[in-house]
Parts: sequence; C-alpha cells; structure tokens
Amino acid sequence: MRRLLTLFLLCLLLLACGLTQPTPDDSGETPTESPSESQPTSPTNASADPLATTPATAPDATQPPVQPTSVVPLAPNTHPRLWLTPTEVEIYRQWATADNPLWADGLVLLAERARAEMDEGRVPDQDCGNVGYEEYPTEMYAELFAFLSLIHPDPAMRDDYAQRAHTLLMYMMNLAAQGPASEENHVCNETQQYPPFRHPDFFTSDRDRARYHGEAFPLVVDWIYPTLTAEDKTTIHQVFTRWSQEIITLGYHHPEPVGMVNDPQLLADLQQVRFAGNNYYAAHMRNLGLMALAMDEADDPNGELRSYLDIATGSYLYIFNHLIATDSRGGLLPEGFEYSPQTASYVTQFLWALQSSQTPGAAEAIDAAFWNDFVTGYLHAISPGAVEFDRDGQLLMEYQPAWYGDAQDYRLPNFISSFGALGHLLTEPAQQNAIQWSAIHTAPGGEAYLIDWVRNPNDFREAILYFMLLPPGTTPTDPRPALA
Repeated sequence: MRRLLTLFLLCLLLLACGLTQPTPDDSGETPTESPSESQPTSPTNASADPLATTPATAPDATQPPVQPTSVVPLAPNTHPRLWLTPTEVEIYRQWATADNPLWADGLVLLAERARAEMDEGRVPDQDCGNVGYEEYPTEMYAELFAFLSLIHPDPAMRDDYAQRAHTLLMYMMNLAAQGPASEENHVCNETQQYPPFRHPDFFTSDRDRARYHGEAFPLVVDWIYPTLTAEDKTTIHQVFTRWSQEIITLGYHHPEPVGMVNDPQLLADLQQVRFAGNNYYAAHMRNLGLMALAMDEADDPNGELRSYLDIATGSYLYIFNHLIATDSRGGLLPEGFEYSPQTASYVTQFLWALQSSQTPGAAEAIDAAFWNDFVTGYLHAISPGAVEFDRDGQLLMEYQPAWYGDAQDYRLPNFISSFGALGHLLTEPAQQNAIQWSAIHTAPGGEAYLIDWVRNPNDFREAILYFMLLPPGTTPTDPRPALA
C-alpha cells in the first residue's frame, strides 16, 4: 500500500512539473508548444538595433504600397514596372496637389524649367552625347518627363510629357543605333570628339555618363512603353543588347568567367570580390539589370535581352552580396564617403527594380541585415549636430561625417539616391522613419533646403526620389536617441 501511495505521489509531481508527453489532437498530430511559451525571449537575446525587423503592421492607405507585388500581382507585359507600378501611379497622382510643397514648389517648377530648356533647344542640341559630364544630359530630361507623364494630375500634361520623353529617347536611340564610331570627327562645343552617343566606350568601361544617368534609358522605355512603335522597340532592343554585351565583356572589373552565374568560382579572385564594392561595377550591374527588365517578351526575340538579367543577378549581384556578407559586413562599403553613396545607390536602385517588377527571387536578393546596418551605420557616422559649412560660397548647416576612404572635399554628400530606393526596400516603421528623417534633415542645408533639393537638384532623379519617398505631411522623428 505504501508503494502504491508513493507511486501515486510521484505521478502527481510529474504532472505538476509539466514533464508528461503531449497528447495528440483530433488530427492525430502531436501539437507543439508555442515558441513564446516554451522559449521566452530574454533581454540578452533581444535585438540591440531599434531599426531591426519587427512584425509587420498594417500598411498606411495614404502611402504607396512598399511591396505592391504581394498585394497586386502584375499581369504579364504590365507597364510601368520599374520603381513603380500602375497601383502606385494612382497614389502618386493623389500626392501631386497644391497642398504638397514637394509637388507645387518643387517638381512643378523643375518641370517648367526643363520644358523651357527643351523648347529653347538646349536639350538635346547642346548635349554633345559624350561619356562624361554634360550640362544638359538628354536622358536626365527624358527621365523627368517620363515620370511626369505618369503622375501629373492633368491628362493633357501627361500626354505632353510623354511626347517629350519619347522625342528625347528616340533621338538618342537612333544615334546610338548607328553603332560605335571609329574616329573623332564631330565638333561640339568647339572640341573634336566622337559623334553623339557613339563613343566606343559610351556605356561601358569606367565612363561616368553611364554611371551618372544610366538608369534613365531603361526607366524611360518602361514608363512610356505604350507610346513606342514597333520600329522604336526594334531600335531600342538593338542598342540595349549591344550595350549589355559591352558591359559584360568590357565593363570595369566585370565578373569573370563571363557568363558564369551562381558559381563559387566567381568568388575565387579576392580582388574581384573587393571590386564588387566599386561604384562603376555597381553602376554596370544596375544598367544591365534595368535594360533586361524594361522590354516585353514579344519585343525581345529569343529572349536575348532578358538573358542578361541572369548575369546581372547571378554574376554581378552574386559577388556583391558575398562581399557584404563577408569583408564588408556591418553596413559600411569599402570606398568610403566619397564613392560608397554612389555604389549603394546603384545597387539599391537595381534591387528596387527587381522588386517592383516582381522578378522571381527579388526578395531573396536583398540582404536586409546589411542594408539595415547601412542606415544605422550612417546615423552613427554623422556628427551629433549640424555646423555651418561653406558650400561653394553658400553657408549651409550640415552634418559632419566620420570620414574614411577617398576624399576630394570633406563634406557629407546627399544620400537621397540611396535612401530614395531603400525607402521602398526596408519597410518596417522604424526603418522608414530613420530613412525619411535622414533624407530630410541630413542633406546639406537640412530641412530648410528640402524644397530646394527638389526644385534645383544636381540630378533630376533626386527630385523624383524625394517625391516618391516622402508622402505629404511626413514628419519623421530623429531616430538617433534610440541608438544610444
């Protein structure tokens, strides 16, 4: 009897300690414990980074869906699909009102200036079509006009901007389609040079123009696709495929062996891996990928142009993502504050295009941990407060960076070309707040000069990205106290 009583008490003890086996539910499966019950999170295991990913919250209906692919699947041959979709176009049109200073005092005035410069013949007539800096780069104007052809609230103005973008695009494409020139037999601005848009290295090697404005060509094609004739598309396809081949064979530190994708052999040369953080390398990746995504299957015989996307992702991005997971992990890119902002912008602009076009594997291509660290690292790298800085004779309040890498001038560049894309890739509220605050407050001149950056940008792309990043009435808070 005493043994039975002891056994009974032991069973009660086991039950009290929760050591009995779980019983099957009605389905016959053994239920598992909730992770929150069986493995409570301790403070030491919680993320120390307040910008780190947290469970998703319901989207704000007033903002463009950051990942519309998960909500509104794109039908085949949908345009636009690079950086924005038809769903987002409708939302951006709602932002284009007199109550939105980024529109009324920014983009509208920039557009008026751009139209006047085209009407006066400065664009494209004063564009030499060379490989370096141009005061009136035709593709930059075409990009602005193409964007306005989508989001302007007035249908008549949309048609006008679409026609302007079409005129400028085909002016460039028809010249480039004549092929690389063999001699410098053209005079422009009193200098002897190659004919416009026919320099043998125009879209390859380490030429700056393709780096500065290379995204414009495929974006314009995508954004005004319905206006393109069959003949236009044939010409564009001819140019894009030639440029793509030149990129993969002659581009600055291009991946080798050429054509190999997703293979560890691409990582064998450690110097090549390091050069994946170079701004020219990243620009070639962006340009290659966006051109491959711009045209429809019916206009791409045998998938020739589209095939270059495999190299953009499986060679260029494959090596870059290895770099940021190894030698460059932690959010800082190798070239420092002089060139890394450009590298980051080219990479994120490509990732954004992959996402917006719903390219399979786009989500997996984004190293969210690195890009979250990129934002956090930026916030740690700027001075606690802004100081007065002489920028080309104009005194502006600017943050000072903890500089590393090359430096022509010690001054913090405007990161909008990176933040403008990252704002559509990093979607958590804390990340959005940090990116928007940084874009508004840490660009030269701070919040007081925000409208100036839209009305008078260094590159028209910057104005477009500001408009797309900041919904009307956005008032982000300083994220840095949470990083202390």
